[in-house]
Amino acid sequence: MYVIDFGGYPDNFYVCTNLVGRGVYDAGGTVVGLLQAEDGVRRCPTRDYSPVPGPIAISYSPGPGGIINGLTSYGYNGEGYIGPEAPPLSGFLGLAGVAANVYGSGPYRPVREAEVRVPSDMIALGDSLMLVPKSGSNFPGDTVMESEIGLARQETASAGSEGAVDSVKRAAARHRNQGNVAFCDAHVEALSFRRLFLDRDDVSLRRWNRDHEPHP
Repeated sequence: MYVIDFGGYPDNFYVCTNLVGRGVYDAGGTVVGLLQAEDGVRRCPTRDYSPVPGPIAISYSPGPGGIINGLTSYGYNGEGYIGPEAPPLSGFLGLAGVAANVYGSGPYRPVREAEVRVPSDMIALGDSLMLVPKSGSNFPGDTVMESEIGLARQETASAGSEGAVDSVKRAAARHRNQGNVAFCDAHVEALSFRRLFLDRDDVSLRRWNRDHEPHP
């Protein structure tokens, strides 16, 4: 409905306040983070809400592609796939926004409908989970944990917090090592963690990016 009405995809501000959670506002009325409390369809019935060891901080965002939609059951594919190298200068390839210049910095504009080349194979939002690569953690191999940055597949991610092990266990328990994902054409799939986060074939990687290219 949003895409039909506006000809483009919502940025993180809209996603946070209308789709995945309730916003935390600063004095100027800007969303700077999210409350952990959820209700109605925004709350995944399989999510474990028991206390997590260590402090839980509200995520803050430097811009439309930043970490503003965390601490909720569901998250947005705002940044797209980020490979083991630094992100390209042209910016992220998810749905949160498009940078105004080649250096990947703002001001951002919304992703236009026509910029998503294959809506039926472009991840829009889903369970708020993220890839944790072996290179950025103490885990013996690549794994998946609950996310504070939305639905994210970033080979550059790291996990060294006190609650990382618990977060991995919580992620695995959500849907028995699966993630529920909605695509840009509004269909929903239940994908195994391997297919969603761990496989590195072109078919798995390209569905994270609006240009439908894998960018390995």
